[in-house]
Amino acid sequence: MLYMNKSLSGQFLCKTYLFLTIFVGSNVISFLHLDIKGDSILALSHYLTIPFLLLAYMLNCNKVSLYKNEKYLIIASCLIGAFQKIFMNKSAGMSFFINSVFEPLMLCALLRLFSFTQLKKLRILLLSFICVEFIIAFYEYSSGNLLFAVSVDTLKMVTGQEEMRAFALQGHPLQNSFLVSMIMCGILSSNLNINFRYAFFFIGYLSLFCFNSRSSIYFMGIILLMNLWRDFVIKKQSLWKKIFLLSFLGISITYFGVFVQSHNMGTRLAIGMDSNDGSSYARFILVKILMSDMSIKDILVGVPTTMSTSFMVKYSLVAIENSVINLIFGFGIIYTIPFFLYWFKIFNSINSNKFPLLCLVIIMVLLFNTNNALQTNCPIIPMAIMTLYAFKYEKINI
Repeated sequence: MLYMNKSLSGQFLCKTYLFLTIFVGSNVISFLHLDIKGDSILALSHYLTIPFLLLAYMLNCNKVSLYKNEKYLIIASCLIGAFQKIFMNKSAGMSFFINSVFEPLMLCALLRLFSFTQLKKLRILLLSFICVEFIIAFYEYSSGNLLFAVSVDTLKMVTGQEEMRAFALQGHPLQNSFLVSMIMCGILSSNLNINFRYAFFFIGYLSLFCFNSRSSIYFMGIILLMNLWRDFVIKKQSLWKKIFLLSFLGISITYFGVFVQSHNMGTRLAIGMDSNDGSSYARFILVKILMSDMSIKDILVGVPTTMSTSFMVKYSLVAIENSVINLIFGFGIIYTIPFFLYWFKIFNSINSNKFPLLCLVIIMVLLFNTNNALQTNCPIIPMAIMTLYAFKYEKINI
C-alpha cells in the first residue's frame, strides 16, 4: 500500500491504523471492554491506534519528512506546554497535543507516500464509513436501541436530552455528525460523478438527522447551496444535463423530505434557538464569560482548570461545547490563533484545490464553534487529513 522498503510490516501497520481510526470509535472501544478509565494522558489519547501509526512512522523514518509549517506547529505546542508547566503550574493537556498535533502530523508525513491508487482505497474506506454510519444511526434512531452503548439511559446521561439520538461508531452524536459532515464536504466538492456525489450527500444528511445535530444540519445546508451554485451556475453544463440533474435533485429532495417526516427525524430542529434550549443557551453564555469574566491576561495565556470549573458551576454548564473557547481557556489566544493558522497552511499544502479546501474549512470553523470535539478523543483532525488526501486528485477548476 505504501512505497516502503519494509513494505509488508509498514503496509499492515498503516492499514490497521486507518481502519481502526475510521471504524472503531470510543463507544465501540468501550463496548469491546478495551477502554481505559480515568483522566490520564493515556486514557484521553488514541491509545488503540497511535501505536500502529508510530511504528509505521518509525519503519519509514528515512523516507518521511515534516514540512516547515508542521515543524513550527510542533515547536509552538512544545513552547506553550513548557510555559504553562513552568509559570502556571498547570497541566499542558498532553492528550490534546498528542491527538491534535503529533498524531495528525505523523499521518500527514505517511500519507505523502501514498500513490493515486492507494488514495483511492482510502476514499473507499471513507465512503464505506458514510454508509455504515447511516445504517447504524438509522437503526438506533428508529428502534430506540443503541448498538454500541450500554442503554438509552446512557444517551440521556451524556446528551441531557429526552429525545432519541444515535451514537453510531464514534461515541457522542455531535462527534459523529462532525466527522460525517467533513467527509460529506470532501465527497460533494470533488469532481466525481455528480449523481454519485449528491446521492452520498443525502445518505450522509439523513445520518445528521438521526444524530439530531442542528448545527451540522444547518451548516451542511450552506455547503449544499455552495455546491449547487458551483455545479449549475459556474460550471458550464448543457441544457438537457441541467434539466436531468435538477429533476434528479428535485425527486431526491422530495423523497428525502417524506422519509424524514415519516420517521419523525430531526426533532431538535423544532426547538429552535430560544433561551429554554440548554445547548444553545450554553453557547451564548460562553461568549459572556469571555467578555465579562476573564481578564486580558486570562484570554492571552489561558486560565487554570479550577477557574474553568468555577465558570461551569456559576452558569450551570454541563460542558463547554465550543472547541475554540475551550482552547482559549486552556492555552490562551497566543496558542489558539497559531494552532488554527498552521493547520490551515498544512491543509492547503495537502490539497491546494481551492473549492474543496474552502468547503472543508468552512464546515470545520462553524462546527468548532458549536462542538467541543477537539477536547475529546474523537479523531477530528486525522479524519480531516484523510478526507483531503482521499479526494486530492479530483481536480476542479473554477
